[in-house]
Amino acid sequence: MDHATYHKTPEVKKFLKEHRIFKVKFLGKKDPNSNPVEGMVNKRLSSAVSVNRNYENLGELKNKTKKFLKKYNSIYET
Repeated sequence: MDHATYHKTPEVKKFLKEHRIFKVKFLGKKDPNSNPVEGMVNKRLSSAVSVNRNYENLGELKNKTKKFLKKYNSIYET
């Protein structure tokens, strides 16, 4: 993961604690080139779901994100 503050939230820490199969490896700070997901998915996800949008609650944002990823996965077969 990169060093974004949202990777250090209590929710993420709880998720990682509950799902020990995941091993966290931090990428270099301010180095998007070492993170291929950044260009492949994150930019598209951000522009489709969160840029210039305001959601009433976290659940609505989660639903929009899931819908985007489902469509993205069907198109790009990741």
